[in-house]
Amino acid sequence: MKYILVSSVILLFSCLNKKSTISNDYEGSKNCLIPLKSLLTYLDSNINNISDINCLHSKDTLIEYEEKYWHGKIYLMNKTEEPIFLFETNWEDTIKLSRLSILSTKGIKDDINFGNVGMTFLQIKNIINSNRLNEAPDGYLFLFNKLNKKISYVMDVPFDSPLTYGIKSINEIPDTLKVKSIIITNN
Repeated sequence: MKYILVSSVILLFSCLNKKSTISNDYEGSKNCLIPLKSLLTYLDSNINNISDINCLHSKDTLIEYEEKYWHGKIYLMNKTEEPIFLFETNWEDTIKLSRLSILSTKGIKDDINFGNVGMTFLQIKNIINSNRLNEAPDGYLFLFNKLNKKISYVMDVPFDSPLTYGIKSINEIPDTLKVKSIIITNN
């Protein structure tokens, strides 16, 4: 579970390595919608073989947690530098992509209906697995999709909130709490 937490914590601090430019800049246009299904096809691929993605540019990153290191590639909007998504390997296999973190709805077309970053808990409550609670370290609240165990939702909880120390029921979660990011793993 510590692995799930890592990219959210160090994402913005670890993407300062080399930058590769992506083909065309369609930002602000309707053409800048990347189908989520197409992004999921990259899971289990070699991180070095990711093809260009329109309207975004990428930065290679090295992620560290508890003295373990692995590679990632963050994709940002060309003009605003807003983080859109992050591909990651893991410390056991630093070449194969094992995780996709959706950080923004800009540029992503939800063609599998899993929910979006920024949605409220009330909007996703019916797709949450109420039997998988408290699987995140203190300080975070992760919820899991009941139909697809590979999808989890990182909720935007203030660090000092009692919710970050565990919950007994999803009924303890305020309906207005928002999804901060969505994580999709390959297993």
